[in-house]
Amino acid sequence: MPTSQSERRRALERRITNVAKEQGTTAARLRRLVGFSVLCETLSEAAARGVIPFFFVKGGVAIELRLGLLARATRDLDIGLCASPAELLPFFDAALDVGFGDFRLRRRGEARMLGNGALALEIAIEYLGRPWATVDVDLSPANADMETDSVQPIALAELGLESPRSVPCLAVPAQIAQKIHALTEPEPRGRPNPRARDVLDVLLLAERAEVDLAAVRAACEGIFAERAAHTWPVSSFAFPPGWRGILAELAREVRYDTDDVVVIEQRFNSYLARLIEAG
Repeated sequence: MPTSQSERRRALERRITNVAKEQGTTAARLRRLVGFSVLCETLSEAAARGVIPFFFVKGGVAIELRLGLLARATRDLDIGLCASPAELLPFFDAALDVGFGDFRLRRRGEARMLGNGALALEIAIEYLGRPWATVDVDLSPANADMETDSVQPIALAELGLESPRSVPCLAVPAQIAQKIHALTEPEPRGRPNPRARDVLDVLLLAERAEVDLAAVRAACEGIFAERAAHTWPVSSFAFPPGWRGILAELAREVRYDTDDVVVIEQRFNSYLARLIEAG
């Protein structure tokens, strides 16, 4: 007897719960990662068909793809699309129409402009005709010459789903450089710097991604010159007092080898010193 769509939906939920337990994470986090993967594959297929120009993933999801559960969980999918600001929404909406397997996607509500020029979008995902997940997207215009890497996707085969192709992600040197710039910026837009979470992102990428120091230094020089908010090199950086509780909690969340913020600060400044020395 054919399996009904409702039975297939319940089967997927059971698999997500079981695989999450096996991987030592929560079903909510795995479900969110599956949603990211569905959207990335939809965009990849749209790019392959010529519906949209080249895109790439950046931000926290790019780190989760590289580091898995060692990375902090993130709520937003940051996407760079090689198009002008005026073309972003038309291209993105056209890509959503492509879909992925039994998943269908659509934009919910109006786009919201963020302070950095990105568009904040809410994407509704349906599975077999029923609401299944919502993905928050930050969509921004990007240059076609941005350096990227091809990163293995989230494995979906054990969930009984079609496995997506690899995901284009912002290259590690550029991602580290952007995070160093953001977290060392003094009072961006006149407010206390909120980027404490980027510290462990930098350290984990530096430790696990085997990235060349000279390449990171060159990326830092480029991003600091382009954004011109403060100057490179940053020889040392004192963590704001308000970061200490956040960093300690995050270190425990990602099972970093220490939650001693003094040690974390020393490691970060040691990494800055190594970057400055790199030829």
